[in-house]
Order: sequence, then structure tokens, then C-alpha cells
Amino acid sequence: MPVTECIAVYIRLSSEDNDVDGSIKAESNSVSAQRMLINEFIKKQDEFINCSVVEYVDDGYSGTNFNRPGFQRMMEDAKAGRIKSIVIKDFSRFGRDYLEVGNYLEKILPVLGIRIISINDGFDSINSSGFTGGMSVALKNMLNAMYSRDLSRKVRSAMKTHAKNGEYMPAFPKYGYIKDPEDKHHLVIDPEAAETVKLIFTMAADGKTKGQIAKYLNETHVLTCREYMCRKGIKMHRENEKEKKLWSVTTISDMLKNEVYLGKIIWNKKRVARTGSNKLVSNDKEEWIVVENAHEPIISDELFQKANEKAFTNQQSLQSILINEEIQDKEIASVSYKYFYCKDNAKQPCRQMKQLTAEKTNDKINALKL
Repeated sequence: MPVTECIAVYIRLSSEDNDVDGSIKAESNSVSAQRMLINEFIKKQDEFINCSVVEYVDDGYSGTNFNRPGFQRMMEDAKAGRIKSIVIKDFSRFGRDYLEVGNYLEKILPVLGIRIISINDGFDSINSSGFTGGMSVALKNMLNAMYSRDLSRKVRSAMKTHAKNGEYMPAFPKYGYIKDPEDKHHLVIDPEAAETVKLIFTMAADGKTKGQIAKYLNETHVLTCREYMCRKGIKMHRENEKEKKLWSVTTISDMLKNEVYLGKIIWNKKRVARTGSNKLVSNDKEEWIVVENAHEPIISDELFQKANEKAFTNQQSLQSILINEEIQDKEIASVSYKYFYCKDNAKQPCRQMKQLTAEKTNDKINALKL
């Protein structure tokens, strides 16, 4: 019999679904449990016998915003007419922003002709009379939103306690380390990657620029941090498939400034602006939690200091020389080897400023022994 309809199965699990002690919450929220519940439900529905099923999963994404790859892919397929129904475990899996969930139920999905079924909520849009059904769901999702904010506060409080105890909290270890097989909150040195970390700091301490270091690593075919971790079986769920697999100045800069290589754990440097937001804001240094000797260091204090002095002082010196000698009474955003760029238009060379010749620029660079 031909397939008459395609059903979307949507599954979501996030860090909000962990208990404050870091263990997985009730098994009912796990990806496998959601998948089992939904598939069993579909099998029991005679109307779905000849339907194909497509699964969309967001593992590790908050329900307080809808910018999730699995969800976005599902909605693109819905708009393209590739799916006709969505089945979820409950509305907290769909989202915890009750206003946005209501918007999808009352406006977006009906316009697209998409039926939505929430198993545990006993909700089927085909039996819902528009506004009344939506209000019931909106109320439930308002409670979900309140629960999410309260849970976020509890999780953050628990993480703060763990950090003060010197426990490593991020989901992924920093390049150069792996998580201790016997204690996921403790880092141990990864000998292979640690050699690359030492090389980067040594080259910086010897006066190599961040660009020169990145170029050397690329030319010698050293795997990038992300590539290396993937090879080690560490899945980075937010990986950008289009990302160039090359070492960059930004990566080198971030590594040189990271005190995790001194054996420190620094937590609470930034915070989410508000529950459900992707925007991060910096905390005052007084709010940071710094734990010394949390794990074995890869870099000595002396090498760390020397590498940072060379890497970042030389950069400032070059910009200072170029700006002070060539430009007066002008506000500079950044400097390239040939041109100056204004803060007002960082994409185009400033037409009002004197441009340096390549020869003159190289002379100044060589003078700094870069």
C-alpha cells in the first residue's frame, strides 16, 4: 500500500533535564525513552499504519528558545509539505516558552496544515477547537516556563558548589585534556594533544605571532581541536559542518589566554543574560570562582606568562607604532598589513587616512622581530 502521510517524531533532551547533582533525571525524559514511548503510540494508531516516520532530535538544547537545529529542520520540512503530523512526548519537549508554543499551536501549525499530538498531555490538534484548546496548552506551558526558570536557578546554584570544590563542569574537556574515566568532573592530561599545547606556548614565548603559529600547524597537518576531539570519539553536538578545518588566530589566542593549562578551574566568568537567551554577558572579576591545582597543569607559570607577554604585547606594539607614526588624531579600530580601518566602517579601508606601502609595513614588522 502506498505511503499516504509522513509523521514527524520530535525528541528533545537538555541539561535542564539533569538533576542538580548532575545525574540523569527520570529515565522517562531520556532520548531513548521518548523514542520508545512515541513509537509505541504510533504503532497502536490504525490511521498511521501506512505512514512513514521521520525523527528529529535535539540532544542538549534548552526548551526555552526555538533556535535548535532539529526543530528548525523539522519546521523547514513542514513548510515544504514533507510532513503532515508531529508527535511529541509532551509539550515541555516541544518548548518551555508558553507564548511561543501557543503561537505555534494557534497560528503557525494550523496555517501549514500540520497536526500535532502530545501523548502525555492527551492533546490532539485534530480534536481541538482552536482558541480553547490552545489556552489549555498555553496555561500548561506557562507552568513549564516557571518551572524552567526555577530549575535553572537550582542547577546554577549546584554548579557553583561543584566549581568551588574544584570540579570541572563543562560538557567537553579543553583540548589537551580528557575527562577522568573514574570522575567526569576531573581532568587528566591527554599526552598527544598536550604536546601540541606545549608547542603553541613555546612558539609564542619564542616570539612567533599567533598567525605564524596557526600557519605552521596547518602546514604540518596538525588536527584542529575539534577534529582531534571527534577522532577521539568526543561528539560536539553544536558542530558547524561548514566550519573550515584549519587552525586560526582566534583559536591560538583563546588557548594562550586559557588558565586551564595552569591547572586552574575558572567558573562564572560569563552568564546567560536571561533564561532561554543565547546572549552571554561578562561577570565582574569578583564574581569569578577560581580554584588552583584542580588538575595537573600542562604549562608552567613562567612559560604561560612569557608566551602571553610576547603574543599580546608585540601585537599592541605594532599597532601603537603604526598608529602613532602614521596617523594622528584618528580613532582606529584595527590594523592590517597595508591599510587602516575606521571604526565607522571596519570592512573598507579608510579613504581619509594615509595608507602604508607593503614595504614600509614589513619594515616595521621586522623591526619588532615578529
